[in-house]
Amino acid sequence: MRQLIGHTFSTLRKRQGIHVKELTAGIISESEYYRFVNGTIDISMVKFLLLLSRLNISFEEFAFLSENIDVSKPLTHFSKGKSVSLNNATNFKLSITFYQSHAQIPPKPVIEKSISYLLDSESWTYDDLLLFSKTIYFFPCKQRLALLQRAIKGFKKYNGFKQNIADYFKFLCQLLLIAWDRKDLKLAKKFMHQLLEMRFHPNDFFELSLQSFFKAVLLYLSEPTDNNRFQIRTIVESFKHLNLLQGESSLLIKASLSYLELSI
Repeated sequence: MRQLIGHTFSTLRKRQGIHVKELTAGIISESEYYRFVNGTIDISMVKFLLLLSRLNISFEEFAFLSENIDVSKPLTHFSKGKSVSLNNATNFKLSITFYQSHAQIPPKPVIEKSISYLLDSESWTYDDLLLFSKTIYFFPCKQRLALLQRAIKGFKKYNGFKQNIADYFKFLCQLLLIAWDRKDLKLAKKFMHQLLEMRFHPNDFFELSLQSFFKAVLLYLSEPTDNNRFQIRTIVESFKHLNLLQGESSLLIKASLSYLELSI
């Protein structure tokens, strides 16, 4: 496995014409790189992902180009015993993203160290905010609520987070779920209005569909008529028909309907 991964990595680097010094700078030494591609040593998952980013290749693309590499095997290969060495928000975020991109729950040490790190950080950096957006559901409820205000302050401090519209939309949806869990209607309305203020390309069907749902919910909250209830029902049925009622969208819609005491 080591030799196969190393050979593939070396081949991709050569095809792109990237020098070893340029590829490894600040990540691993050149001697470590050569030992890695020759299959004599392992490198941590975080370092591996950083090297892949220098090649501008995703993990899925790497697995595909390797042909005979099963994605599940590299996952195990690079994760065992490596996660506990993580010690900052950037590395935590990479680790969480790595597992989530393959629909896997991060190992308990990664979750625990991520939570501990954020709880101990009074003033969040931009990467801290991104890390929280990826780990929010792993926090116990009380800790999640305690960190909510800290996250909101982060929005004001880091405008760049808002400019990454896809991440910001997803994060606001997560915060909306917290508001529903708290049965905090005022906060839920605030987040829904913020979500509706965002502008998307016509091809961003998922985000636009959720916006139509939030708009219908707000309308029903202001005027709980049969017609507005029917509007919500119609949107939810369209989600089912288009197979969009899954994952986070399913949680959001169910939480919203539960608060409204609607059964659809």
